[in-house]
Amino acid sequence: MTRTDVLAPGPLQNYVVGRMSAGGGGGAWLDGQERAPALKAFEMSGALTVDGPNARISGYSEEDWARGGDVGFEICSKAKAEMLDVFKRLRVAGGRTSGRLGQHAAYGFVSTG
Repeated sequence: MTRTDVLAPGPLQNYVVGRMSAGGGGGAWLDGQERAPALKAFEMSGALTVDGPNARISGYSEEDWARGGDVGFEICSKAKAEMLDVFKRLRVAGGRTSGRLGQHAAYGFVSTG
């Protein structure tokens, strides 16, 4: 892809634009999260889902982060049980069994209330 290529907005970008202009649109849980931490969680969970527990995020391009963000957004826009199941599988795939490692260590408890 050359730098002159324009990517169509993905689901995450559409959600963010909708949330900023209309104040919501992702459901009560998503809309209740602070934007910046939620976006980082979407990007990181998507990166780990797509590229595995050893994802080399230091070399990610803007397109890589957009792809990961879209995947993570799709995960987090599902029902709470499905989302937590994906996080559990990511933790196990990374060789972790304790909830105090992996995403929990980086982001703390996911607010499900």
